[in-house]
Amino acid sequence: MKQLILIPIYLLVSLLLFTSCEESNIELEPELPFDYIKFEIDGEEFLLTKMVANVYYLDSITGQDQIAITLDNSELKKSCLLSFQNLDLFHKDLPLELNKFSHPLKDGYSGISILKNIDNNESIIYNSDRDKFNGSTFDDFSIIVKSFENSILKGTFEGLLINRNGESINVTKGEFKSILEIKQTGQ
Repeated sequence: MKQLILIPIYLLVSLLLFTSCEESNIELEPELPFDYIKFEIDGEEFLLTKMVANVYYLDSITGQDQIAITLDNSELKKSCLLSFQNLDLFHKDLPLELNKFSHPLKDGYSGISILKNIDNNESIIYNSDRDKFNGSTFDDFSIIVKSFENSILKGTFEGLLINRNGESINVTKGEFKSILEIKQTGQ
């Protein structure tokens, strides 16, 4: 007799659970590509995914290192270069924030260049001035290196970038992820 009474209760609970799952309004973030640089300028979001360069140079003699990550998006006519010096990622605790208060030799330093209007098959690497905005951790640009595992570098960034004419753009909500090709030099 108890089993007969419990069956309607199980059915009711199952029905409530099933209908509550159907009506869920959970919005999933779109899956980002493996290598990307994403940021906003004046509230407009840009996603760059065409890999141009992703190299981590390590000099075994001097102990210095350099990272260059460049991605483009020809449809949006944007290109971005993130560069790092003296990070020594194999010996630092992460996350690591770099900004104008960081010591460039002890902590490392970083720079960014965003080219706002690239032509087809043009990259920031081949363009010296036109529409190029630059920033560095020596000024009003900051970057947080969040992780470096299995050669994958992830982080966030934001700050003020200026072009050669003194015009500025404010970059917000910047983030990146890239698998780095590690190259040893000085051997």
